[in-house]
Formats: sequence, structure tokens, C-alpha cells
Amino acid sequence: MENKINVFMPKSYDLVVGDTFQLFYRGIIEAVNPYNYSIVATCEKGKHFPRYFEFTPNEVGKYNLNVSVFDDNFNLLGSADTILNVVKPTPSKKPLNVLVLGDSLTGGGQWVNEVYRRITASDGAPQGLGYNNLK
Repeated sequence: MENKINVFMPKSYDLVVGDTFQLFYRGIIEAVNPYNYSIVATCEKGKHFPRYFEFTPNEVGKYNLNVSVFDDNFNLLGSADTILNVVKPTPSKKPLNVLVLGDSLTGGGQWVNEVYRRITASDGAPQGLGYNNLK
């Protein structure tokens, strides 16, 4: 069968224990409106929602994820597989310099500040990692 809709995912996604991963279908399915189709995410972990797949890992491991797109008659139109590679966070032995690039979502600094807090602070929810080598 020839796929009629392309589904694009990398070979793997690197996830961190305790961090929520959300994979929005609009970003990986090549269709004007992917939500006009039946989208099914299949993985032994995580949850499939109408617009995205979500997984908050609590242990290290590798998990296969398949995303398939079907028409109203349940004919397969496209599919892709990836691996969710879950690791524990480990600090770098060297100092890290981070340059944040982005668009209007970056301009307000909300996600930038939260990433910085999550890496350098030791408190908060979710709890920060407390690394001190980030600039």
C-alpha cells in the first residue's frame, strides 16, 4: 500500500525521567489539517490524546512509539515509528554556555526562565536539578 500522508519523526527522542514529553501531531503529520483524520499513537507507556501524545517517564528505558493516520474507513494513510529513549539527567563536567534563539514565544522569556530555573535551581515544582555550570 502506498502511504498517502507522510508522518515525520526522528529515529529517537531523548527524554528525561520526571519531565513531561508532549508530541503534537500537527508538527509531524504532513496534512493541511491532520485533525480531519483518525490519528492513533501506540506505545506501552504514555497517553494518546486527540491532538498529541504525552508521556511522563518515571524510569530509564527505551520505548517504541508508532503514530498512524487513518481515513474514515480505517484505511492506513501514513505511519512512522520512533524510540523514546529515557535517561536520568546528568550534569556536564564542563561549564555550558547556552544561546537561546526563537520567535515571539521566546521574546517574553517565560520558557527561557523556566528552563534556566529547572536546570540551576534546587526547589520549585517540578523540582530543579541544581546544576551550577550553566551560563
